[in-house]
Formats: sequence, C-alpha cells, structure tokens
Amino acid sequence: MLTLDSTQLSVEAMTEGRFDEIIDAVISMHPTLTVVSETRTPASDRMADASKSAERSGIEQGEDLEQDPEIASFLEERIREHEASWIHEKIPALDGYTPTQAAADPARREDLIRLLDSFPETGNPGAMSPRRLRHSLGLDDGSAFWRAQR
Repeated sequence: MLTLDSTQLSVEAMTEGRFDEIIDAVISMHPTLTVVSETRTPASDRMADASKSAERSGIEQGEDLEQDPEIASFLEERIREHEASWIHEKIPALDGYTPTQAAADPARREDLIRLLDSFPETGNPGAMSPRRLRHSLGLDDGSAFWRAQR
C-alpha cells in the first residue's frame, strides 16, 4: 500500500521483495526521490496494528494519491497484478490452499469468505479489493466461475 501525504510517500508491503520492488519502481519514475527512513515490521504485527487503528479512528487512507495520477495508475496496475497472482498462491490462513482451490471446495469456501471479509474495502489504488477478489473467485452473484466449474 502506498500513501502520499503532501511530499511524503509511505510504502507498506506484505513481503520484503515486494517492498523493494515498489521502492525501485517509484524511484525509477522519480529519480530525485530519496528514502528518508525505513522500518521493516512482520506483516502479522503490522496488520493487527492497522486493524485496531482503523477501528478506533474510522479514518480512510490514501486519498492524496489522486494528486499524482502516474503513481495512482502504477499502484492500480500493480495491485491488480498482485490480486491476479494472489488467488493462485498458497495462503496460510487457508491451511495452505490457494484461494482458487478454496473457492472451488465447499468445505473450504467459508474460510475463504471469512478471509475476504477481513480485508477492508478502502478504495485506495494501492490496496487489495475484496470486491474484485470475490468477483475473480466467483463468489459474487451471477458468477461465471461456478458455471465453468460445475
């Protein structure tokens, strides 16, 4: 997730590789940028803190991204690519099954739905969209996924 606040861009990623990739991409678009500080926190700790903070404050993040359409477009493209690959990754919260496997398995589908329900729908171009994920996995109404799987 990237959040632009005036002249400061904050980057959050679930893996160090993605973090480094995003930093490199942003710096390649704007070579004059410099990293002011860097903190690496285990994703599980960060997600727990963010969830508690969002519940208490009700504040939406990422609204300032509209000020730089190039960054917003980059983020939207990257998150959609990530969502497309995420549905095929083994997810620990799904006992090592992929979201695609869990969606197709009636015994695991509820676990997947609970996982997607835990994702906030921020509208931020740098955040995964549970609505898009549900659609990709055929968990929304009128899904072609279930027709193709039957």
